[in-house]
Amino acid sequence: MRLYRILLIIAFSLYYINIIGAKPPNIVFIMADDWGWGDLSCHGNNWIETPHLDGLASRGMDFYQFTSNSPICSPSRTAFLTGQYPARNAIHQQFSSIQHHISKKMPDWLNPSLPHLPKILQQNGYKTGHFGKWHLSNNQITDAPHPKLYGFDTSAVFNGSGRYLNPENTCDAAIDFIKNHQHETFYINVWIHEPSTPHFPKPEYLEKYKHLTEQQRVYAAVIAEADAAIGRLLQALEDLELNESTIVIFTSDNGPDDIGSGIKFTGDISIGAGLGRYYSVGSNASLRGRKRSLYQGGINVPFIISWPGQIPMGIIDRKTIVTGVDLYPTLLHMAKIPLPADYILDGIDITKAIYGKSFKRKSPIYWTWNSACSNHINNWAEIGIRQGKWKLLTTKRGHRYELYNLKKSTSEEKNIAHINIVKTKKLLAMAENWQASLPENPDPNCFSLLRKQQIGH
Repeated sequence: MRLYRILLIIAFSLYYINIIGAKPPNIVFIMADDWGWGDLSCHGNNWIETPHLDGLASRGMDFYQFTSNSPICSPSRTAFLTGQYPARNAIHQQFSSIQHHISKKMPDWLNPSLPHLPKILQQNGYKTGHFGKWHLSNNQITDAPHPKLYGFDTSAVFNGSGRYLNPENTCDAAIDFIKNHQHETFYINVWIHEPSTPHFPKPEYLEKYKHLTEQQRVYAAVIAEADAAIGRLLQALEDLELNESTIVIFTSDNGPDDIGSGIKFTGDISIGAGLGRYYSVGSNASLRGRKRSLYQGGINVPFIISWPGQIPMGIIDRKTIVTGVDLYPTLLHMAKIPLPADYILDGIDITKAIYGKSFKRKSPIYWTWNSACSNHINNWAEIGIRQGKWKLLTTKRGHRYELYNLKKSTSEEKNIAHINIVKTKKLLAMAENWQASLPENPDPNCFSLLRKQQIGH
């Protein structure tokens, strides 16, 4: 009888573990800076090699219709951590100088009192770390909040407050964190610098791509170094036998930068120190626009997610419409953590899509961009909205607008606003209502002391 009771207890324990789950997954969130959709060889690039990221895609799912929530860095990063469109927090541009923030009606930093994704994970037993680019404030703002106030136990950053990290050491710092917490559950931001300017190509990668044009050679070298660093990180997970217990995500904050004059190196290119936008020849594939544009080339970015044994392997999802704010509710669901109460979320749970099940988005996606240039061919739109296959771009006052059927016109070459008037009017009304729901001014609690002194607070 005693043996029977022991066996019964074991049976119920195993059942409980199976239902509830013995341990939630680790999460490694890799985000590049200005990495174009076409900057992956698995996306058809024929002059850049990205074997490690291609391998990650082969072990997981590659979503072709994933968009960031801004065509520039700080707002899109805000969206990932908050699950809210960045305009809800008046973050319209990259964090820079105080005068820049005043002119753009922005705060000086992202509000640390929000229930950020890492903070919720931390409160539920995760060890949390952030390594690499921060840019949810700026290192010019000396009294900006430390990353620990956003839910990070450990951090080393550039372009932000706290312990400085050399950008090229981002993945290695993350590897050290993983080794230190391999027996715990962890969440890590690995926000790499590449391929943003300035470019610092190393001689060994420049040598590998010496057959390319000068511009392509520099850019490919930068991408190759980043892919190799990510490869070391993925290898560390394998060596520590953490593959099957870890979700790995790779994405980018926005599309590839515009090619500019920047700094052209006129000496020995193998030195390759601090090269400028002359070498920013990243690929948006056939998409229209680049960074700073609400056309797809500025916001349609890579999104690869892997979790061996849980997420289907080697699947390309060309249909599911997903976006940056969706990661917040989705990762909490996958970690079996409830959403915070009384918190406005713009993202939706896309777990079904990630597990390869049928999923259709019902809610629209919105974008705002307050640094548009009315006479710029690709950078004139201030508001964007997508509902299903339809995408509308417009100015804040609705003086100019364009409508696209992205199912038929992925490169947005055919404006049909004058043909489908009913759909255009409907989306214009939705865009107007969306604008009306946004705050006109930033939260003064997120102003630096110097700014408060300047405005007399």
